[in-house]
Amino acid sequence: MSSQSPTFTNKAHFSALSKPEKMHFTLTCTGVPPGSSIAFTCDAALPDGTIIKLPKTNVETSSKVGYFIEADIPADWESEITYSYWAGGNPKSNFEISMSAYISPYKVGSAFVIEHDENQLIKTI
Repeated sequence: MSSQSPTFTNKAHFSALSKPEKMHFTLTCTGVPPGSSIAFTCDAALPDGTIIKLPKTNVETSSKVGYFIEADIPADWESEITYSYWAGGNPKSNFEISMSAYISPYKVGSAFVIEHDENQLIKTI
């Protein structure tokens, strides 16, 4: 992975919750060329000082894949989320990178990769 400036950087807003929840912050990639990299970080720290972030991570497939961090989010916490992409080749015609956050559907560890294909592979990173 290169330390060069990102090809692009975008922001998304995470609005405050009315009650505490375990959340997944997910960066979903489609049509991203293998060898590219992605990362995200929340601009606001949690009350305990923790910064939610996915360090610069190499994308290994051009299939639809989601990289997520799970975190316990208190009520009334909100943040901008900055996410970046470093190109590692020419993107496919279906190229898309999107940021999302949702309530965790299950209780798991901290960082995972979900590959959305016929095998529905889930693996820890």
